[in-house]
Amino acid sequence: MAISSCSRDEQEEIVATRQLHVLLLPHELGDMGYGDAVLRGVQTIRRDYEDLEMRIYQPESMEEGEEIFRAWAEKNNHKQSELFIITADDYEYMLVEYFKDNDLLSGKEILLFESKNFLDLPIYTFSITSYGASYLAGVTAAAATSRKPLIVQGNAIDSSTYCAIAGFSDGYCSVVSADSVDKIVLADDWTGYTMAAEVYANMSEWVKSYGFIYPIAGGSNHGIYRYLREYSADVYTTGYDTDCSHLSTQVIGSTVKHIDALITMFVARWIESGTMPEQSVYGLESGYVEWELAPGY
Repeated sequence: MAISSCSRDEQEEIVATRQLHVLLLPHELGDMGYGDAVLRGVQTIRRDYEDLEMRIYQPESMEEGEEIFRAWAEKNNHKQSELFIITADDYEYMLVEYFKDNDLLSGKEILLFESKNFLDLPIYTFSITSYGASYLAGVTAAAATSRKPLIVQGNAIDSSTYCAIAGFSDGYCSVVSADSVDKIVLADDWTGYTMAAEVYANMSEWVKSYGFIYPIAGGSNHGIYRYLREYSADVYTTGYDTDCSHLSTQVIGSTVKHIDALITMFVARWIESGTMPEQSVYGLESGYVEWELAPGY
């Protein structure tokens, strides 16, 4: 693919020597959270590396996402360097099925987000553990209100959220004499991240029983922020994945994942050396995830 870069005096033709493919979840863009941070990292790569052809896919369904991956995996790349990024471990089962009977062509690599690759697939993986940042959020919740907290989880199959639930519960219970924290699961698939209207409707009941809400539900979190903007309630909450302190004065802080910086690091390493870091887990000490208090708190 030819890409043109123009100046006042000349037009320079740049021929792409590598391809980057990015497969998103159906709901991922426009959530003002994790998905948009992923896009920010990808666009940073696009800006910094002109000789890179990039394609971004947001399928209508998981099945369409599988078709996109299969088409890429089976297409002859003529040994051109290609990296296929899969931004969620929801697709991991797809890779397990694929590698039962297939191998990738030479020059093709896969990077899967939020996976520990327990089955040792021939891919690159990383995961961000929110345990430490969520522990600090739990301690903050205990200091903010005497009323008990509620964890709102988008879905129960997203293993990347398990450490956040454990961290928040452990942090809260380390301060308050309690054995556990109440939790609500919105759905059993990715739709749990697209239920802002349902969450907004449930808030009128939740605020009667809880003084703090820790939302781990992607775009559904905006139902909480909207309700707290519109109604006066003695309830605090947090952002998750990105800083959400601008969305409500009741956001006391945010568990922030710098996924854009992590993507940039991985892809830059691949472009410059043809390889990437081995399977890694990034926690509080890495700087790629942190607990960030909102201004004024």
